Amino acid sequence: MLQVLIECSTSNNFPCSTSVLGNIILMLLFGIVITYGSKILADGSDLLTEVINPGLVGGTLLPVLGALPDSIIIFVACLGGTKSEVQKQVAVGVGTLAGSTIMLLTISYFLSILVGRCDLDKNGNAKENECNGFSLTKQGITTNNDCPTNAKIMMLLSLVYLIIQGPAFAYLSLPEAKAQKKEKDFALAGFVVSLVCLIGYCVWQVLNTSAQEKKFEQIHEKHKLQQVINMMVATAQRFEQERLDKEERQQKEENEETPLVDPEVQKKKDLANMTNRFNKWKQKAEAMQEEEENDYDKGSLTEIKVTEEDQDEEGKNWTPKQIWTRASLLMLVGIIIVSFFSDPLVTSIEGFANAIKISPFFVSFVISPFASNSSELIASLMFCAKKKKTNISMAISALYGAASMNATMCLSVFLIMIYIRKLAWEYSAEILSILVVTIAVGVIGLKKTIKVWVGFLFIFFYFFAIAFVAFLESSVVGWR
Repeated sequence: MLQVLIECSTSNNFPCSTSVLGNIILMLLFGIVITYGSKILADGSDLLTEVINPGLVGGTLLPVLGALPDSIIIFVACLGGTKSEVQKQVAVGVGTLAGSTIMLLTISYFLSILVGRCDLDKNGNAKENECNGFSLTKQGITTNNDCPTNAKIMMLLSLVYLIIQGPAFAYLSLPEAKAQKKEKDFALAGFVVSLVCLIGYCVWQVLNTSAQEKKFEQIHEKHKLQQVINMMVATAQRFEQERLDKEERQQKEENEETPLVDPEVQKKKDLANMTNRFNKWKQKAEAMQEEEENDYDKGSLTEIKVTEEDQDEEGKNWTPKQIWTRASLLMLVGIIIVSFFSDPLVTSIEGFANAIKISPFFVSFVISPFASNSSELIASLMFCAKKKKTNISMAISALYGAASMNATMCLSVFLIMIYIRKLAWEYSAEILSILVVTIAVGVIGLKKTIKVWVGFLFIFFYFFAIAFVAFLESSVVGWR
């Protein structure tokens, strides 16, 4: 196994490989680490809602930090090496940009529909919490009025791609060196516009009360879920400890040759004790949930109160300073992990692509998005599983928001690196695939009710995007 991983050399101290198996192992390893780093980063940003103005956190910090892992991977892909080496590595960055956007708008959207589907009434609207069997045409999801609005914003922001892509179409026939000189200024212009759009989008999020309510309701749901999990774990640990103590007592009694209690009587006592403890746990969880819902209903944009169990597993209350310190530490650790392991991930993706003789774009298109977005995907599916209109709307709006951040923040990082490193724009096929899928999904998202069969159309979009890029870059069309 070591030989599989140590048959090449890199400028960093991470293992690398030139074999298919070795690079698969490395991609899985670094991908899991980056997934963990992204989760820590998200946990830290959520915790900041306790000490910073909710509008500021929900409108600016949370969206920016959500897009940060992808931005770091794109940034790292454009660093180091000669100009020709970087030109090849950038394919990993553009694969991350395209893969993240398209994966969220297709696979994540499909899974949200599948998990959140409900039966449709005679008016074609989904009936909350009613799901009988499976039907492609008689089941679906219904969102609120904000989702079509977010879909329109997403489509509008996606037009920023055309600032660099429009001129690139005109220079497709030029040699790489000449094309790079002409495209350089457009890359800078695209960076400025995407940065302005990012600021404008964040300002809109801050001023949009409805968007803030949904963002904090999402965080509120995550807090409740974590509380239930913590309490279940604690209860299980107590039961296990009591079982061990009981076995120890029985062993001691046997050693002392004392008569044991009737097994049937003891069994009934144990069952009664377990039932009482579970009932107490259930009552405590219900009371905690009711208290949080009352707090949330009193002011959607006020700070969500944190119970003692949430604040410290040891039972200590956290002061605002301690919460701020913990949140900052979590975000810092998350950023360090993602930054530190993005470089070897990029290297392993490029190595795997070289081993199987395909463009690194296609490997990055599939691998990078799942490494950087898996935690958010799982959280969205958990919300959809409740089969409520509000929860499903939050999940779908989050997908549109992530695509909007990719078209602003991630694109701005990509374009400024293209400008600084004086790279040629050779990604017309990739950007066109993003535009096609974004516009197609956005147009479908203008409807508030989406049936299950449409979800399978989204899956088709995912594979269509890959085939579309491969066709445009093939010898038949010959795009750079």
